Amino acid sequence: LCLSIYQAYVAITASLFVLLMIKSCLDGEIKPWQNVLWGLKALAMMAVALLVYFAVTLLVFRFTGAEFNSYVVENINSSASIAGKIRMAYQNFLYIFSYGNYYLITTKTSKIVHLGLAALILLGSVLAAARKPGPLNWALLALLLFLLPLSINCMYLMMSAQSIHTLVLYSFVCFYFLAALVVEKSGLTSAKAMKDILALLLCLVIGSNVYFANMCYLKMHLQYEAADSFYVSMIAQIKETEGFDENSRLAIIGQQDNLLYYAPELDTSLLLGPSQDLINIYSRENFFRQYLGFNIEFAGEDELEEISASPEFEQMAEYPYYGSIKKIGDYIVVKLG
Repeated sequence: LCLSIYQAYVAITASLFVLLMIKSCLDGEIKPWQNVLWGLKALAMMAVALLVYFAVTLLVFRFTGAEFNSYVVENINSSASIAGKIRMAYQNFLYIFSYGNYYLITTKTSKIVHLGLAALILLGSVLAAARKPGPLNWALLALLLFLLPLSINCMYLMMSAQSIHTLVLYSFVCFYFLAALVVEKSGLTSAKAMKDILALLLCLVIGSNVYFANMCYLKMHLQYEAADSFYVSMIAQIKETEGFDENSRLAIIGQQDNLLYYAPELDTSLLLGPSQDLINIYSRENFFRQYLGFNIEFAGEDELEEISASPEFEQMAEYPYYGSIKKIGDYIVVKLG
């Protein structure tokens, strides 16, 4: 099911299997060796599922002529060692808490809350384990708690770090499941109070995430409105350029990084990317034609190089100043930077 939704969701399956094994340790209803055997069966099932998925993918490619994306090929051909990938998985799990990697922890309040959840998990695990004596059971529980971060970040074993993004790490939700599990199994007379504390902490996490998400959407909307206004103004100047007619072609040359207001008061770090990407966008031609309704033919790469090497282009000012848009030959040239 996870593979059919999104391949990286296999990490959710792996984490849920580890959580079920932790639950078995806390319940104490089966022996440790039976728990380990069940875990090995689950691991084998995942391996078979991945192989079947890969085989079906290759079969589809054979009949459709499709190919893996370049980043998939890079991941398959990666020379990184397994030990190095495991180290990176654990390291980046810690960075989620310390540096807010992948924006799973979005605010300072959320960071404090997550550290509180981690402390609650450790305390609850110790108290729950104490109710089910047995050194083998304790050792297995400690091992599973150690393996859970690896299962959450197991995509590091199959992908390069450059390909990892927030969507790949939705398995982090199992951290919250673990908190609920150990509180439920703690068996304390104050368990109700611990559940209330857990519910309050999770409400704070949800509130922080909603606040941050709304800020991101607001900032994204403002950035797109700014980019829209930027290009509407440019189109108006292009149409007013002397010599513009139905046969004119457009050549926008160069890039700018300071023409849009970035709204630093809305601190979303780099989650949305730099705002200048919206005016240096590679799909500018489609944006002009489909979004702004300005149907004009753009110059090709060779033509852009030829124009940028001309004396007329060298003498032009940079946009948006006077002289930054002029006609050179059959082209309306915009010197963006």
